[in-house]
Amino acid sequence: AEEKALVKIYALNIPGFHQTDHKGIYDLKIEESLVRSGYAQLIVFPPERADLAFKDCHSCCYSPANNQTEFYDFEDLVVASDPMGSAKAYIFTAEGMPALKSIADLSGKKVGIRQGMHYGKRLTMSAIDFHRVTTIEMNIKKLTAGRIDAFIAYAPDV
Repeated sequence: AEEKALVKIYALNIPGFHQTDHKGIYDLKIEESLVRSGYAQLIVFPPERADLAFKDCHSCCYSPANNQTEFYDFEDLVVASDPMGSAKAYIFTAEGMPALKSIADLSGKKVGIRQGMHYGKRLTMSAIDFHRVTTIEMNIKKLTAGRIDAFIAYAPDV
């Protein structure tokens, strides 16, 4: 009998998509197609920990991700599958405040981002005053309390 290879899938904890209880929409798709059949093990970690686990593994998967060099520096050959969905980054400001639409608009502002998330090299290499938190909800609270001027998050995550 042919033995199945158990592949570890390291997923970023994104409420609604990948969750530690494996009830996110991406979790359910992976559970149905790979985990139940014994081909894979789904492991959901905070973004930075998932990133480190994937980099330390020789034959694993990472979700969600892409192979765009603006966002990732995968050292070895990485194969990208068809996406389960798509996401776009947006800048959020408090109600009544002017909209910010570009990286240049963030200059001189306190900007919330989620620790370990990939926002692209142009953004992370800029001289913006980043304030890192572990959840989108924390950024919303900091924004409404006036502790940051804006935060960046992906939709549909946010």
